[in-house]
Amino acid sequence: MKHKIHNFVRYAAYAMISLLLGLLLFPGALDFAISKLPIFSNLEKSSLENAKKLYTHFDSFQNDWKILNPHLAAITLPQEKDAGPFLNPKSLWEVSKQDPESTLALESFQKAFPNNTPIALLDSKTKEEIKNTNFRSQKIPSHLQIDTAWIHKLREFDHWDVDKNSPSTFMPDKTTLSTINPSISYPNHLLHLRVHLLRARTKDKIAYAEALKDVLHYGYLAATNESIIANHILASTMNLAAEALESEPLLKNHVEHAWLVLIHERERYKRFAMATTQFGSPRMGSDLEKLKLVLSQKTGLSGVCGAVRESFFMGPDWWALKTQIDPNLFQEYAKLIAPNLIPCRLSWMQRDFTDFALTEKRLLRLTKTSKESISLANDEFGNFQYKMTMFIIGNPQMKNLRRITATFMDFTNPDFTRLYERNIASESKSKDI
Repeated sequence: MKHKIHNFVRYAAYAMISLLLGLLLFPGALDFAISKLPIFSNLEKSSLENAKKLYTHFDSFQNDWKILNPHLAAITLPQEKDAGPFLNPKSLWEVSKQDPESTLALESFQKAFPNNTPIALLDSKTKEEIKNTNFRSQKIPSHLQIDTAWIHKLREFDHWDVDKNSPSTFMPDKTTLSTINPSISYPNHLLHLRVHLLRARTKDKIAYAEALKDVLHYGYLAATNESIIANHILASTMNLAAEALESEPLLKNHVEHAWLVLIHERERYKRFAMATTQFGSPRMGSDLEKLKLVLSQKTGLSGVCGAVRESFFMGPDWWALKTQIDPNLFQEYAKLIAPNLIPCRLSWMQRDFTDFALTEKRLLRLTKTSKESISLANDEFGNFQYKMTMFIIGNPQMKNLRRITATFMDFTNPDFTRLYERNIASESKSKDI
């Protein structure tokens, strides 16, 4: 068996070397020959079919928008006081070992706040106990008495920017986009939110109601972070709120009606925010008119800001290929996401795209970080894929392979609209709000 595997690896290596030699010696001829293979014509056909299917659920998506938008608008606050300077230094940040620049940036950020009291990092035993403690419990284990006062203090703020006053500002090259910047550890926050509610539950209904408001406000602030994960966090805080309301139904008398509706419709909100990421991106053959419509949403809580961010952070190689196939695409998308047209700060863009142009230096940085984030079967294949993509991007005779490679990326892009293929609780049964 080992002998067969060894032979397979050897022959695969020979095939890769032969392909590279062919690309180097006869790039134009090989590009033409590969484009005529049935597998690639079938791939392009499947990609076009997928692009059409993408909009199958657009009417359902718009219906979600109609249901959710008034309530999202009702809880939206003017963005005047940023929680970032307070919360970012206190939070736990995670960084990829593959990205030394981000590691150094995180170290510099931490040194800049020597007197900061960080939010407690919980051990695995404590995490499990927090998760397993029921909201109906009247007794809180003594070792769960961690400080959660920071959660209530967040009421002083109306938005949260994780790009400003963060490790990202310490990146050595601030004019280029890194896809592996240090990221904030939301799970640690969510555990503290649960403790905050559990502790208040043992006091009185007023304390419990105030703690619930604190938790919902945290979720709101998280959703102003302008990233796809931020909308997940808002949905998670609404799950916590639903659990609290179930344990004490009278709490609903202390919660705004808009929040009660959103908690009830939390599954709808989650799929809507995820679908916004899909419909608000120029990938998968997006219809520019529908794209413009989705980007016109008036509140960032819809997920539209995360959609714009994901369009850049998730597909640097795609952008590099697509802009060579269609040089106007980048500029057309730029017009749609102008600051006066969408409800987003785009702090990361102001840092990473000062002129919104895909320069050679920026492209190298984009593809470099894309290579570092590749998670495939082994490093050898990942490096080969990276080298092949870079060669195709940089070779003017690779017109067909550029189109085919970009199509393959479109074909493998996750389809969040499939969430509409199953019913959610609020569609299958009604509840009193």
